[in-house]
Amino acid sequence: MLLLALFYHYSFCRLLRCFHLKYIFTSCIDMRYNSTMIKSFKNKVAEDIFHGSNSRQARKLPSNLHEKARRLLDQLNAAPTIDFLKVPPGNRLERLFGDYKNFWSIRINKQWRIVFRWKDDSAYDISIIDYH
Repeated sequence: MLLLALFYHYSFCRLLRCFHLKYIFTSCIDMRYNSTMIKSFKNKVAEDIFHGSNSRQARKLPSNLHEKARRLLDQLNAAPTIDFLKVPPGNRLERLFGDYKNFWSIRINKQWRIVFRWKDDSAYDISIIDYH
């Protein structure tokens, strides 16, 4: 009898955990699609990679970097503030100077970066550039 009670308790806890995770997951998806932080793109490369199209412009970025660039653009789209982009440290969020004053960048690799302007908790003028 005790074994049966433990089995039902364990099954009930697993069921609750699944519903809880499903709630968290759907809440995150709803937040991502209902509150977009990306307001404008500066070049077609970033826009096509974000939307997942395999256009001539998107192929300017090497194909082995498309997945990472799309993931970073998704992070940028979901970030409510610029501070959220500091984590993980591998993003290497940097404020730019010179010709790119008031712009920020996230490194895709040593050569390519996602460059954007952050204003009023939104990202504007997003572009993927060959920084060297």
